Amino acid sequence: MARPRKPTALRVVTGGRTRPYHSKAEPKPASRAPAPPPWLQGPALAAWNSVVGELVALGCVTRLDGPLLAAWASATGRAVEAELMLNELGGRDRLLVETAHGCARINPLIRIVNDSQRAATHYAGLLGLTPSGRASLAAPQQKGRTDEFSEFFD
Repeated sequence: MARPRKPTALRVVTGGRTRPYHSKAEPKPASRAPAPPPWLQGPALAAWNSVVGELVALGCVTRLDGPLLAAWASATGRAVEAELMLNELGGRDRLLVETAHGCARINPLIRIVNDSQRAATHYAGLLGLTPSGRASLAAPQQKGRTDEFSEFFD
């Protein structure tokens, strides 16, 4: 699998030898909070609400990113719901279930948890919700922030 494309803002800062840093025609949508889709409920909606405000404040998400954010929230909510169902089972049934033939096999809820967590982690990286995801994003400068060295820089 190829590496994901480096964000334009990061290419401008780090530079490059092969071609111009950015396309002048690259769209720059306004950073506004997308509305949660109506089908998002329970833990998925809670996950959405827990991050959307911070992402908008950082300028890392726009209304166009709503479907990606919904996919992350849905995967996160699915993992939470499956974990809660596993916790209700308790004991041996939490990990193993008995088949119709009397054999023990891994509880299917464990696969749901693992697949959902894998998907949520993937989407989280694209949204900048992981440390490595944040390292690859270039958030716009926040105006009004100053320190003792701000007089030397624009």
